[in-house]
Amino acid sequence: MLATLCRKGDRQETGQKEADIARESSFPAVNWRSKQKMLDLKFEKFRGGQSDRFGLAETARATINRRGMIYLNTKMYEKIGRPPAVALYFNRKESIIAIEPAFDRSPEHFQVYKKQSGWSIHASTFCRHYRIRVPNTERFLYPYVDSDGALHLDLRETITVGGIERDHSQRTGFF
Repeated sequence: MLATLCRKGDRQETGQKEADIARESSFPAVNWRSKQKMLDLKFEKFRGGQSDRFGLAETARATINRRGMIYLNTKMYEKIGRPPAVALYFNRKESIIAIEPAFDRSPEHFQVYKKQSGWSIHASTFCRHYRIRVPNTERFLYPYVDSDGALHLDLRETITVGGIERDHSQRTGFF
């Protein structure tokens, strides 16, 4: 846009126009190439995407909360075959929870309960045993079901979606 304000080939005048526009506006002229390098070095990219409360039922989702409850929405529950119970596994090295469908009742299986618009697994004993500590409700970014029908949930690939306690006594600005 700035180049269209000046004659072609007149670089010195273009630079002067950029400086004039930057002085007139409240926003300084930005070199976006150097800004991208700064973002790469100083910032962490948010990979969770926007909150789409109305499209939640359309995507398969799984969350875990601080009480050790694993929540599956209906889409995810259907992907693992709608089992009445599940067996839980944990890979300590990779920090991955595996949920295997179980169709028989056994003391080592966890029942799956209907909850709101999805299904829950009360896995507090599992989380306690493996020292899985989740301070807030975390959504798994890349849950997948393997060829055997087991759901894999990577604890290193989550995004906080709820349970954040706010301290209202020292509020400043927006936070």
